[in-house]
Amino acid sequence: MKKVSEPSSDADLLRVEPYYWQSATQLGGILVDEANVADLLQLPGFNTARSFIVPGPGKTPGPHDPAPAQDVADWLAAEGERLLLIYGENDPWTAGAFELGEAADSYLFHAPGGNHGARIADLADADREQAIVAVEAWAGTRARSDGWVRPAPIRETLRQFGW
Repeated sequence: MKKVSEPSSDADLLRVEPYYWQSATQLGGILVDEANVADLLQLPGFNTARSFIVPGPGKTPGPHDPAPAQDVADWLAAEGERLLLIYGENDPWTAGAFELGEAADSYLFHAPGGNHGARIADLADADREQAIVAVEAWAGTRARSDGWVRPAPIRETLRQFGW
């Protein structure tokens, strides 16, 4: 059996808890139909965003309100500019991907075989080149020619979680 994920401690969950909070209250967490395997589950209905919020005083998320995420989607499609969206071909979250709509000078790419942590480096050659040209134009500078990229601190944190 392939390794799916490491067990998580409260400390691990606290690092990503803001995401789960937003997922539960604004983005809409994933919903899985467990009907066909319900008799096999030890914790039916547990795989929801709210289940990954570590209990504590004042930490009961309110009801789901899709309006903030819809506001972002509407803005992106109508007024967004200089956006680069990269989705992994195999990322189940791509089902809820933002659309560019009328966003100006913006790009949407799918990384072949990629998953949730897809990056520019994971794109097909032509897409990668187009993405680099766009970012260079927006930044007003050229990418380093030696191919080295200094990892940002957040990238190292995400790698710790296998993202």
